[in-house]
Amino acid sequence: MRWNTLFAILNWFDDPRLSEVEKVEKGDRVKSVVNDFNLTEDKEYEVIEVNSPTMITIMNDANKFDIYTVEYFKL
Repeated sequence: MRWNTLFAILNWFDDPRLSEVEKVEKGDRVKSVVNDFNLTEDKEYEVIEVNSPTMITIMNDANKFDIYTVEYFKL
């Protein structure tokens, strides 16, 4: 199933209040909160595509496009 969504919610799993939602769209910059899965902690990555409200595509440190859960990123 393919979602037709325009944004992902970085703090989805924190169950935020509506006023605290951290939305990201294609082209936004996010920072990694992990030092694993071909990501470097505190490094910025561009959101290439929003796959669902909880999944985004970025180019990782291995120079490959990959889909990641929003749990690995912050604004």
